[in-house]
Amino acid sequence: MRSLAATGSRARRGRITNLQRLFALAVEFPEVRKHLRRLIDRPPNAVFRYLFEGRHVWALRHTFHRAFHLDPGIDAGTEELLGQGCRELGLGAG
Repeated sequence: MRSLAATGSRARRGRITNLQRLFALAVEFPEVRKHLRRLIDRPPNAVFRYLFEGRHVWALRHTFHRAFHLDPGIDAGTEELLGQGCRELGLGAG
């Protein structure tokens, strides 16, 4: 059995990457879910990675780490990386 990411075009792999990065946010936030198809059609970028990493660390911190009374800091990237991603998407921030 071949991986979905190993088959298809670069655009298809990018869509799979974006879906993986935005899935948890789409589950929690109807506004993201409403625009998910349009968002996953964008090229993979630093903003989606930043959002994914931030959500991932938050989830670990509020589930696993809370159970063991650990409090790790959240490091989802730098402000510079967020600004770079916003510029890639043509957003005003950054």
